[in-house]
Amino acid sequence: MALLKLKRNSDVEYACAGTLITNRFVLTAAHCFDGQELLEVRLGEHRISTEQDCDDIGNTRICAPPVRDISFDNIFVHQNFSRNSSENDIALIKLSTDVESSFSIRPICLPVNYTLQQEAEHRNIFRVTGWGATERSIHSDVPMETAVDWQNRSLCQNVYGQSMKSSHICAGSFQMDSCYGDSGGPLFYPTVYNGVQRMVQFGIVSYGSSFCGGGKPGVYTNVASFIRWIADKLIAN
Repeated sequence: MALLKLKRNSDVEYACAGTLITNRFVLTAAHCFDGQELLEVRLGEHRISTEQDCDDIGNTRICAPPVRDISFDNIFVHQNFSRNSSENDIALIKLSTDVESSFSIRPICLPVNYTLQQEAEHRNIFRVTGWGATERSIHSDVPMETAVDWQNRSLCQNVYGQSMKSSHICAGSFQMDSCYGDSGGPLFYPTVYNGVQRMVQFGIVSYGSSFCGGGKPGVYTNVASFIRWIADKLIAN
């Protein structure tokens, strides 16, 4: 995953997440740049409060490779993103340099074929992860992960009073949900891709209830609806 360091007025914090999808591009939510300035992208992070992530196993101390803080060349916010309805809540960040895959940094797969795209409509459960707020209403120091149930779009439409289209995924479970600070992060699940089980990202955290985990579902951008837009940006840039 990626952490986005953002500046709003004089405040600087890791306020959104994203996912590396190629060695140069990060996928995230468009609303992360609404009133906020991107400063840099961090890859390979786990525990934010420590300079390096290490574990003691017996008498041996094992440390992950250092994180990478990377500048960017450009941000591509979907041209039809709506602040009011949060439709087309998707964006791409082009990093300033190519990134080599490692144990802690690697791209996630996207639903690029019809079979995977349909899976988002028929899967009963997803997983969501991020450094967002926990049940104590503070941002987590490490990425938290939970399972969320697929929900009919009509439920999200009734809860939020917003039109839900095929470009949205409605998902959530009682006391289990994404929260503020998780924006831009992935809704994903392991599935078979080219004969191998891989992590596939089906959604992007878009918005939800201000009372996280209160039984209301969250709304996610349906990545399958934007595969052509993503491909066009990658090819052109």
